[in-house]
Amino acid sequence: MACQIINLVLSFVTRTIFIQTLGSDYLGVNGLFSNILSILSFAELGIGNAIVFSMYRPLAENDSSRLAALMSLYKKAYLVIFAIVTIAGLAVIPFLHSIINGEPNISENLSLIYLLFLANTAISYLVVYKKSILTADQKNYIVLSATEVAHILQIVLQIYVLYQYHSFIGFLVIQI
Repeated sequence: MACQIINLVLSFVTRTIFIQTLGSDYLGVNGLFSNILSILSFAELGIGNAIVFSMYRPLAENDSSRLAALMSLYKKAYLVIFAIVTIAGLAVIPFLHSIINGEPNISENLSLIYLLFLANTAISYLVVYKKSILTADQKNYIVLSATEVAHILQIVLQIYVLYQYHSFIGFLVIQI
């Protein structure tokens, strides 16, 4: 619960700093790309939950060969999902400027920013299956704790980078 509260507060602070340093156009693009990739994530369709559910009995019976087979199936399924999300995500690129209403005031290449978002989402499918054994073994608290700590560290790093970016831009403006 403490991690959730810290996470919530830090997310609010990050969003505020994000708007102050980069502007609302970047925040809008961030939200749009996140929404596009959320739609693409429907490719998962609960496969992970089904496989985790099927792991309960083999775990209870210490059937390591069955668990290994399920993990192998899970890995293959998520490789397919990775491919689907990546291909569908790449197919969106030619339509990015049509999806965005008006041209945002962003100096960076929108396609490159989108590709970074896509890579972040797609790569997660290559490793997500590994946490399923902990979830099935009723040790999801380990996964949640690690995820929350990593997210808090990510937010702190984002705040640091945004402040550094803001200081660097301020330094450039003063120099010019």
